[in-house]
Amino acid sequence: MRNVVMIAVMLGLALAAPADADPAAAKKANAAGMNAYKKKDYEAAQKHFEKAIAEDPGFVKAHYNRASMAALQYDTTVMAEEFAWLRGSTAPEAARVLAKAKTDADFRGVALLDPARAAIGLPPVDDTPLEALLLGYGGWWSGVDEGMMEGWIEMQFLAGGKAKGRDHSGESGSWYAWSATWKVDGRTLILTKGKDRVEKYKLDDCGDSMGIEGMGCLRQDDGAAWVSPGQH
Repeated sequence: MRNVVMIAVMLGLALAAPADADPAAAKKANAAGMNAYKKKDYEAAQKHFEKAIAEDPGFVKAHYNRASMAALQYDTTVMAEEFAWLRGSTAPEAARVLAKAKTDADFRGVALLDPARAAIGLPPVDDTPLEALLLGYGGWWSGVDEGMMEGWIEMQFLAGGKAKGRDHSGESGSWYAWSATWKVDGRTLILTKGKDRVEKYKLDDCGDSMGIEGMGCLRQDDGAAWVSPGQH
């Protein structure tokens, strides 16, 4: 019986792979892509994954990895292309990676872009409670303080209304850690640091600030600071 199962599996793999596919070459190209990815050279990594796909068009991991690199470069067109391919694939691994994309940190940076959310299979930003947006992809958000601090901001939202983060001073170059509680009022985040320091951030369009059309963010009520899903 075991031999019959193994034969069926091998036949399935043979049918899934095109006759001219070179799985060994595809795996080599995919490995090169992963090495480039670890060095944060996403453009080079994407080219390696595209080579892997050319060598073996049915290579699910390479398609998913190409989608990931596209997300890291805010290319929602390529993302949509690859997710469409994955949804059309009958390979069991395709279903697994499609589910993975909803929590994979590589897609965190595009979590407020509706075209990216549609590709992943998430509802539009306007149809998603602010609490869910805050906690998604590990709850990490980062951005810029253009006010007195003139530095970076990084924060993580945790379940139960807790948050932690750190502010970077552009003047001193130092990071200052903090802890806080948070709650939402409609589309506004209310962040309380310590006993009485209250900061309010409203969900807004930050396309101009980030140079990415349609990108959402949380903008502080005085307009001096903004954060979007991501981590420094």
